[in-house]
Amino acid sequence: MELKIGMKFTSKWFEGTTEILAINQDENTLDVEIHRASVHNHSEEWNLQHTIWGFEQGDYRLLAFFR
Repeated sequence: MELKIGMKFTSKWFEGTTEILAINQDENTLDVEIHRASVHNHSEEWNLQHTIWGFEQGDYRLLAFFR
């Protein structure tokens, strides 16, 4: 699966919606913003390859793609 900036998805591991903000192939990182129901949004840096595997294994489910 090819991840793109603007993709929104959910996770089976936590509540809320995640949006991809930036992708850095060279450093194998992915900047995301997690939107929680409690309105406590925060950004995190994830491992790009681990996130791709998570989609392939069904840990993440794509909601929308804008951009």
